[in-house]
Amino acid sequence: MTTGTVKLTFDEATHTYRLGEVIVPSVTQVLSTIGLYKGKAFMTPEHAERGTRVHFLTELHDLGFSDDVQHMLNLYPHIAGYHKAYVKFLKESGFKPSLIEKRIYSLTHMYAGTLDRVGNFNGDPHILDIKSGVLQENDAIQTAGYSIALSEMEGIKNIYNRCALYLKQDGRYKLIRHIRIQDKAVFLQAIDKYNRQHPSTPHA
Repeated sequence: MTTGTVKLTFDEATHTYRLGEVIVPSVTQVLSTIGLYKGKAFMTPEHAERGTRVHFLTELHDLGFSDDVQHMLNLYPHIAGYHKAYVKFLKESGFKPSLIEKRIYSLTHMYAGTLDRVGNFNGDPHILDIKSGVLQENDAIQTAGYSIALSEMEGIKNIYNRCALYLKQDGRYKLIRHIRIQDKAVFLQAIDKYNRQHPSTPHA
């Protein structure tokens, strides 16, 4: 397969990515293999549902669907604080998203994923991961995986800065920049381990 001919598909029901006929892991599945992704260990169904709604709400906001944003806030008033935090972040940071919920993949390393945002802070390109939960050690490794795949797709050297945005229910936010050089090496070790343990499997 080459980048120009491969087709990436995603099954929402099973959360399964495929490159052509081959099932490939998501970034979080890769991290789980080496024990770096522990979110599901303590995440309740309520936490997962909240995270999904907050992500969708920020997506609607960035797409300019103000009526849909208000509809969601009317239905789920308990997530209004997260939206307030996101709006405050955009205003104070000047972040301008250019890619929203972008599906990405790497043919070199055979994995895929969906990054939340790509955009600019003062002209510098950034990958932004949006969180409504607590900070975890693996968050920086996760953005490293996105950065490697996106750079490969675009055929450029890795020029993306990385950060995670933690939205709080009380309307506050915290932006953490991911600057460790070794994050990418850790992710590449993880995907190598995953691929050795799970040979690529065509779907039926």
